[in-house]
Amino acid sequence: MAHVAEKTSGDSSGLTDQLSSGNLGGGLWEYYKKIVMEEGADFNELSDTSMNGVLTFAGLFAATLAAFLAETYKSLSPDSDESGGDLTSSAVVINTLWVVALVISLLCALLATLIQDWTKTFLRAQAHPTAVTLEQQCLEHMSAHMGAQRYGLPLAPRLVVGLLHAAVVLFLAGIVVFFWHLNPIPARAALGVAGGSIFIYAVASALPLFDASCPFRTPLTDVYVFIIMLVTVIVPGALVYACLLIAAAWQRITKGPLNPGIRRTLNPVMMASQLKDPYATSRVYHAIKDYFTRRKSEEPPPLLPLVFDAIMGNDQIDETAVNAEKVRFLWDRVGPYAMEHPEALQYVVGALIDGWSPVVDDMLIGLCYDAAELPKIAAALGSVHTTFAATSMLRLLQLLFQAEDANDRALRATVGQGVRWQATDAIVDAFAGFTRQLDALRQAEIEQRSTELLAALSSFRTTLLQLLIHTSPSSRDAKARTQILRMFAELQRYDGTKLQRVSADDPEDMMGLLSLDRGDAVKVVVAKLASRNCLTLIAGAKESDWEGAWDNPDRRYLRRTTPGTLRWRELFPAAAQRGTSAASAFFRDFLKDVGLGHWLVAGSAFTTPPHTSLKAAAVVALRDVANTVDFRPLIQEPSRADHDLTSASTAAERFEIPGSPRLDKVEEGTLSLSHE
Repeated sequence: MAHVAEKTSGDSSGLTDQLSSGNLGGGLWEYYKKIVMEEGADFNELSDTSMNGVLTFAGLFAATLAAFLAETYKSLSPDSDESGGDLTSSAVVINTLWVVALVISLLCALLATLIQDWTKTFLRAQAHPTAVTLEQQCLEHMSAHMGAQRYGLPLAPRLVVGLLHAAVVLFLAGIVVFFWHLNPIPARAALGVAGGSIFIYAVASALPLFDASCPFRTPLTDVYVFIIMLVTVIVPGALVYACLLIAAAWQRITKGPLNPGIRRTLNPVMMASQLKDPYATSRVYHAIKDYFTRRKSEEPPPLLPLVFDAIMGNDQIDETAVNAEKVRFLWDRVGPYAMEHPEALQYVVGALIDGWSPVVDDMLIGLCYDAAELPKIAAALGSVHTTFAATSMLRLLQLLFQAEDANDRALRATVGQGVRWQATDAIVDAFAGFTRQLDALRQAEIEQRSTELLAALSSFRTTLLQLLIHTSPSSRDAKARTQILRMFAELQRYDGTKLQRVSADDPEDMMGLLSLDRGDAVKVVVAKLASRNCLTLIAGAKESDWEGAWDNPDRRYLRRTTPGTLRWRELFPAAAQRGTSAASAFFRDFLKDVGLGHWLVAGSAFTTPPHTSLKAAAVVALRDVANTVDFRPLIQEPSRADHDLTSASTAAERFEIPGSPRLDKVEEGTLSLSHE
């Protein structure tokens, strides 16, 4: 259980209590074991039934073939009285068809016995695990079960049945040829019955392709699926791969070396594993369509990385104790249970999900639109009593809000960002009580000199800012902007969760940002919030004596191509210039406390002092934040009440970005925009 210990080392009460009580994951593993035992019993019964039937039929079929061959093999002898060329040719065809059918039937009988033995061995290993704890036993089972699926053990019975069906077709063909040269009448009768049966078999096999409820699935159905995939996926996928190779070569020539993610994606094995997905070509199409759609309204990302992200997700390869595929395997079986039991849900997210991946996106994207399931997540927010549980729920919300796929991106490009937030009222309403608990847990975390919850909270804010920057003032995005700012406003109510001020005029009233109706003003204010989030993270790390993994707060929970909390400036290059707002008293005092007091001198180059104990990540991040303010003497910092009135206005004015709107005076709590 090393992975659990590593992820919860800073929490002395969360998983530790569950471990000591034997109720790890709120009964999750007990439920999982019950489900997989039922699956194993069903698989064993199906395997026994189908393979016993194969053995019986193969035996009878082989005996029938042997009886026919006993009469026809003599015609192949050189001493045979039959010397006609046509008859000799037909004898070769007949015997060839029947001999191949006989060999196939015998092989089917052999494979049937092997499959029964493999199944018994597999189930025996599940019934007698070598691991000690229940969690380790279930993880051991998952590895074995996924290995069986990877090597096609559940598909083996269908393959044997398909081979046996092919042997029957060969036998019928031999019957028709055999009688054709003896008497055409019985040959025509055999041909009619055999041909009609094969036609009905072919039609029945195709019906499940048009109606998923049709039970007439046969091995030929899988052949149809393969042909369809060959035409719609494999061939177009090969063409896509060829085009990507050409595009990558062009980028290498014109823009320099490719990044490691693209190089890994170009690996033929990796590409083949992704392009075998029936929706891969569709994802590429939507990625290209998304690129041209975003060109009309904003600065689009480079096309090539966008296409690679659609195919592969640019996921970081990570060999963890429970990888994303295992989590998906587990979620498919215990997802409904976890959604009904907050402890189980928190355990899955906190102990098993080790970051973002396309598989996690696929797991969660459906929940974003499910008005029946989101209230269950809201209920779990109200069942947070430990640092582990709070961190897990923050990570869940982070993964949930940023989950997407090609269809989701196309939908939001068509109807706006607000469509993703229509069903989130229950979560945002529950966020108020959750924030109150976060504040209490943050105080306890400081006493324990831990930063796990602080890092998760900072990374969660970064995700919200990423989402906020893509909203527009239009009514299509109003729901998204409102819900995001409501969560920011709740966090700002408590000392343990609020953002610290970077400049003296930083707003406290987050809902005032709704009044910003120009994209450039929004970007300036969001950049200010990102700098405050960065400062808050570093200040919190100092309160905990710099313990924990605060310098890597996002830890794979953001997409690999997304700048993290401490690299906020990469998202907002315009904010890198020296600002004109006066630095807040908090920021000035903090710089003095960490040994960077010389930065307060006018014209300082923000150099790193020799022999500093600060981590390089903290110095670089603080330098980026310091670049956004002016360290002229601070006469008097406005009160919080004043901030509630001025809110976002000075944030847009102080940066003085060319072409940005200027916020006029606030009258009766409203904001208006004008241009010089």
